[in-house]
Amino acid sequence: MTDEVGRTRGGRESRAHDSARRELVNVDKIPSRAKGKQVVVAGEPQSQEEEPQAEYEEEMEDETEAGLGEQEDEEDLSDFFDFGEEEQEEEQQVEAQPEPQPQPPQQKQREKIREQHKEETHHVPVKHELQVMVVVQQTCVCCRVLESTLLRRCGEERYLRCMNNEKRINDFTLPTSGMNWFWDVVKASGLQPLLKTNYNNLDWGLLTAFTERWHPETGTFHLPIGEVTITLDDVSCLLHIPITGKMLNHLGTSCTREEGEDMCREYLNFPRTKCRAEFKKIKGVHIGFPMLEKIYVANLRKTLKAEKDEESEEVVQNYRECTIRAFLLYLIGGTIFTHKSMQYVDVIFLTYLQDLRLVNTWNSGASGLAYLYHYLEKATQPRCGNHGGYKCMFQAWIYEHFKRFGGRRVTEKYSHQNPICAKYLPLKGYKYPDQHRMTLDRMEVDEVTFRPYEDH
Repeated sequence: MTDEVGRTRGGRESRAHDSARRELVNVDKIPSRAKGKQVVVAGEPQSQEEEPQAEYEEEMEDETEAGLGEQEDEEDLSDFFDFGEEEQEEEQQVEAQPEPQPQPPQQKQREKIREQHKEETHHVPVKHELQVMVVVQQTCVCCRVLESTLLRRCGEERYLRCMNNEKRINDFTLPTSGMNWFWDVVKASGLQPLLKTNYNNLDWGLLTAFTERWHPETGTFHLPIGEVTITLDDVSCLLHIPITGKMLNHLGTSCTREEGEDMCREYLNFPRTKCRAEFKKIKGVHIGFPMLEKIYVANLRKTLKAEKDEESEEVVQNYRECTIRAFLLYLIGGTIFTHKSMQYVDVIFLTYLQDLRLVNTWNSGASGLAYLYHYLEKATQPRCGNHGGYKCMFQAWIYEHFKRFGGRRVTEKYSHQNPICAKYLPLKGYKYPDQHRMTLDRMEVDEVTFRPYEDH
C-alpha cells in the first residue's frame, strides 16, 4: 500500500500525494545520475543498519492514516497556487511581446478582399455549372482575368469578324469589253477568274465553327469523322487560278518607305508626295483600297486621253501598264491576299507585277492557300477577332464537301467552264457559331463528300 502512495497507474508522480509522501517517507529526490544506488534517509547516519521490513511497514501505515486527512486540503491549495503562477507567467509573456507594427495599406486591402470573398462565397453551393463559377469569380477582384479566360475557353459569345472585303471586287468599275489592251493582259495573267468567285454575303458563324477545329500543328480541321484540309486540287477547281510555278516568297524581305515610294512612282505613276502621305495615314508601306481605286481611275483616264491626243507609244504604254498593275494589285489584295484589317494592300506585291508578261509564271494558287493557312492559325488564338485570307474560297470549300452546312442558292447561269465558287449565291447567315458547333459534333461519315470534283 505504501509503495503505491504518490503514484498513478502509469507510474507517473502525482502532485496530490507529494506532501504526504515527503512527510511519511522523508526521502530526498533521487537525481537521474543516482538511480540504482542506495537511498540515504535524512536524519539517519549512513552507518545505521536497516530496520526489519515488517517494522518499517507498520510505522508507515500508522503515520499514513494520520496524514490522509490533510491530503485533500493540500491538494487544493497546491493546485490553486500552481494555477496562479501559470497566470503570472502568461501575463509576463504577453507584456514581453512587442507591439504589432502597423500594416501597409495594400496588405490591409488584400486581407479585406479575402475576408469579403470568404463571407460571400461561404454559402455558395458547389455546382459544375459555368454560371455559378463565374458568379463566384466575380466576387474577387483578383479573379477578373481568370473569369474572362474561362468564358473565352468555353467559347461563349465568341465569333470571328469575317469582313466581306471581296464585295469590293463586285462593286469595282471595270473597263469596257472593247479595251483589248486591258483584258488580254488580265486574261494572260491567270487571275481573271477571281472576278467571278466573290460573294456579297459571308456566313460568319459557319466560318468560325470550322476555324475552331483548325490545328496549326497538322494543318487540318479535326472533325469527328477524321482530319480534312483544303488542298491545291480544291484551289484549282474552286478558283481556276495557277497552282504551279514560282512561289511568291518575300518572307524576311523588308520594304522601306523609300523603296515603297520608288515602286509606287515607277509602277503605279503615283507621286511621291501623295505616296508619302498615304504611308503616314496607313502607318506602314501599304495603300488603302480607296486610294488604290483612285490611282487606277486616274491612270485609265490618262490612257484614254493620251490615245485621243495621239501621244507617243511609250507614254501610252506606260499609262496602260500602270492601269493594269493598279487593277491586279486591287484584285489580289481583295481576294487571295486579303489582310485581316480589310483596309489596305501591301506594296510588296508590286514586285511580282513588274513585268506583266511574267505574272502567270507565279504560283498564285499555292501562295493564296498558304496565306489562308497563316490566318487560320492566327484565328485559333483566343484574342484574335478578325479572319483573314480568301474567305469566299473557304466557304465554297465547305459547301462542296459538307452539303448540310450553310444556306445558299445555286445560280442558273453557272457552267462547268467557270470556277465552282461562281456556282453559289450564299444567304446571309447568323454570326454566332452555336448551331454549327452542334452539327459538327454530330457529324457522320455519310455526310461528307470526299470527291466532289469528279464531274467538273
